[in-house]
Amino acid sequence: MRRSTRALVGVCLAGLLGLSVLACEDSSAPPPPPPPPPECPAGQHAEGPRCAWDLPEAGCAPHTHARVGEAECHPIGAGACVAPFEADGAWGCRELAPAACPDGEAAFLGERVCRPVLSAACARGFVRQGYACRAVYAAACAGASKPTLGQEACGAVGDCGAPAAEADLYVDARFTAAEVDATHFTTVSAAVMAAREGDRIDVAPGRYGESVRVPRAVVLRGRCAGQTSIDGGVAVEVAGAAVSLSGLTLRGGGPGLIVRRGAQVRAEALIVERTKGLGVLVSGAGSALELVGSLVRDVRSADDGTDGRGMMVTDGGAALLRDVAVSRTRDVGIIAVGEASRATLDGVIVQDTTVSGEGLGGHALVAAAGGRIDGARVVAVGTADVGVLAFRAPSVVALDGLDVSRTGLGGVGVGVRADEGGAVVLRGVAIVEPTAVGLMVDDATSTASVSDVSVAAVRPDPATGYAAGIAGFAGARVHVARAALEGVSVGISSADGAELHAEGVYVVGRAGSIGAYAQAASLWLHRSTLREHPAGGVVSREGASVQVEDTLVYGASGGGLTDEPSSGLYVEGATLTVARSAVVGGAGFGLLSTGVSARLRVSTTLVRGQTSTARVVGQGILSEGGRLEVESVHLADIDGLGILALGSTELARTTIRGVTASRRQNGAALALGGQVIVRDVAVLDSQLAGVVLGAGRIDVDGLLVAGTRPNDQDEFGHAFLGEGTHLRATHVELRSSAAAGLAMDASSARITRSLVVGNVVGAHAQGGSVLVERADPAAEPPELEVVLGSDVLLLDNVSRVGVGTIPLPDPFALERR
Repeated sequence: MRRSTRALVGVCLAGLLGLSVLACEDSSAPPPPPPPPPECPAGQHAEGPRCAWDLPEAGCAPHTHARVGEAECHPIGAGACVAPFEADGAWGCRELAPAACPDGEAAFLGERVCRPVLSAACARGFVRQGYACRAVYAAACAGASKPTLGQEACGAVGDCGAPAAEADLYVDARFTAAEVDATHFTTVSAAVMAAREGDRIDVAPGRYGESVRVPRAVVLRGRCAGQTSIDGGVAVEVAGAAVSLSGLTLRGGGPGLIVRRGAQVRAEALIVERTKGLGVLVSGAGSALELVGSLVRDVRSADDGTDGRGMMVTDGGAALLRDVAVSRTRDVGIIAVGEASRATLDGVIVQDTTVSGEGLGGHALVAAAGGRIDGARVVAVGTADVGVLAFRAPSVVALDGLDVSRTGLGGVGVGVRADEGGAVVLRGVAIVEPTAVGLMVDDATSTASVSDVSVAAVRPDPATGYAAGIAGFAGARVHVARAALEGVSVGISSADGAELHAEGVYVVGRAGSIGAYAQAASLWLHRSTLREHPAGGVVSREGASVQVEDTLVYGASGGGLTDEPSSGLYVEGATLTVARSAVVGGAGFGLLSTGVSARLRVSTTLVRGQTSTARVVGQGILSEGGRLEVESVHLADIDGLGILALGSTELARTTIRGVTASRRQNGAALALGGQVIVRDVAVLDSQLAGVVLGAGRIDVDGLLVAGTRPNDQDEFGHAFLGEGTHLRATHVELRSSAAAGLAMDASSARITRSLVVGNVVGAHAQGGSVLVERADPAAEPPELEVVLGSDVLLLDNVSRVGVGTIPLPDPFALERR
């Protein structure tokens, strides 16, 4: 039965009075249309009648994170690994380098296999020993024998068994008066005076007590040096002639052999010994000596106490020495002095050089006042002072294949030295047991360019204890390519305005050592490896400028928490720039910066594996009061603190992962105070605290803190803390911490576009700070107000807001010395 109109009107009235839920409309009428969705601003979308913030729908991949107002995941942290690193898990990196290497080889960053530090090929007569090419020769020889490069036994000077050669003139002290004629003489001088140009003079065995002056071109031959000698004031002097000498021993109260006034002399199988002042002298422009298979020894000081030099080339003269030994001389073994003076060496051994009678010298090889010494395959061993010296401009020593050992036997004795404008250009150098410094360049006019250098077992300076491998001072310029340095207190050193460029250097540490050092100077270190230096892998002090690139620094480590702390890289009141490098391990600090004038810039670098000591908590990077700039850096597996910075800090595109707190301590993955800018930083899987902000003004744009857990005593586990800080932050994601996601103590903050999700406590304020939510936060929050914009989302936290007072770590209270 249909209801009457009257009855329907009654029901409608009853509905208007709230007595019925029946519709008043005609049931046959269509329902009204739903309201239109709202027009949402950028970064939001409609959910029914409301606008909701955009968020990625699925979980974000490694190296990305969620941002409020963005539907796609956004890059965060240092990003995926690139050369010279390789991936270590989803977020991590580790250095690309072999873990261990055999003797003579080393690991270099970016290379999967070990390789020789120095060039693989040794010069003829040299053999590989460890990292270096060392010369093979007899250490001591007597009589008419000499050492020869490449031979372990002494060899005879000349062949006494060879038959006499045909001659034009003959000399024999045993000739009788009847035997003396126009071609037979009892003295060498008489034969020389009688000779015509080109005559051959044969000198029979015996001792000839005379001084011989040769004015014309002749061939003067003794039977052999062991049987034939000339003993005079000056044994032989050649002036202005082309002369050949062989098979003689020359002794005298002056030099044994003088070549002067443009003379051209070729001498073979000579022994020059027991002379005064000089063994051999080549003097004057156009004068030249070729000395082969010969020995110069036992040169005494002159009567006035000076000199005692084995060989001197001066005033534009030239000498070529092949297979020559110079031993037991005073002042200098071989010297080229004066512009255009030149000594060229091939297979030369200089042994046992002492000081002169006046206590001067004690050097094996010297180029002085414009002289030049060059050549290959040279040994300098056993000197009272310097092994090889380039002294006064434009002197040059240029050698390929050099073995310098046991220098400074009289006190301080550098292996190789350039001073007062001298220059050394060396390749294939072994410097063993020098005193104080292996290779040293002393002033702004002096230079050194050396490659394939090994320095080992440097004896400390008796007065200072200083023992360096390669050092530049007072504006010197030094270039080093491929060097192995071991047994030194300082590997490479640049001081007082020097400029030192080192590439391919391997420095092995010892107790108290420093790998590379600069003070008020410049140092460039490229593609090098520094291993276990307790006093610092690289140390930069007092106005120095140091640049480290593509370099692997292994920190010094020991057997427990009682060890003294060390630093991989250390800067104090100077500038240190690090790029594409790795600082691995060590007890103490990875990188340490102290002093308000210090500046530390780190980019595309890995810092990992620093451990704690009894004195300090392990720290990846510590900056105290200076300026710190970090970009595209991975820090991982550090016991204590990832980064602690107090001062002016810019931190961008950096990942900090797996910082632990194995001891009861106040630590954090990232602790910042002062004037700080943070951009796109990821802090993952830390123990105790993720990020702690101290006193100062902190500006954050892009930060992910995820997976923070308590320490081993089940304490803390907070993601992001402010302790007395003034903070402006946007695009922050705080996720999955075991305690508070955001906790502010006595701090002021303005936080926008941020996500706090999955923590035990979402947000907490104490110490006078209060949490305030505003749709449009002010640019500068009032004192102690922690202002959260309406775009700060607290999702899925066990407790949205904390109450009371919770314990917070204080990483800034750590003892750092």
